[in-house]
Amino acid sequence: MSELKSFMFAIIIGILFISIFGLAIADFSKGYDRTYDNTTFDKYHRLDEINEGIEEVRDSLEITEESSLFDIFGAYFRGGFKSLKVAGTSVDVVVGSDGLIQDLADDMQLGSATSILITTLSLLIIIIILFVLFKAIFKVDL
Repeated sequence: MSELKSFMFAIIIGILFISIFGLAIADFSKGYDRTYDNTTFDKYHRLDEINEGIEEVRDSLEITEESSLFDIFGAYFRGGFKSLKVAGTSVDVVVGSDGLIQDLADDMQLGSATSILITTLSLLIIIIILFVLFKAIFKVDL
């Protein structure tokens, strides 16, 4: 009987916690007056397009038994250029003038700090790309 009483008490406490948490979340959404519609999620649909581009690059790099040496080199160069195009598109989706960071900054009302945030993230991406290229070219562990 004691276990049943403890179980019922835990259920009641859990329901109270969930109710209070739900009311707090509902109050937050009223206070910030933010609505989401289909235009809000267009950036995330572009991420699906990037994923499809990545899958296309992956599929194009398959080598068959009949492939000659020049076909293999051509496929790798073509795949390399396609992957650079996909990388540029994904960077544009995140830090572009109409990207995810800009939307986040608009939602958070950062004002002039938006340009600092975008510049910092762009610089970080450039540094990462340079380190990857440096490691690939000179075969140095960083």
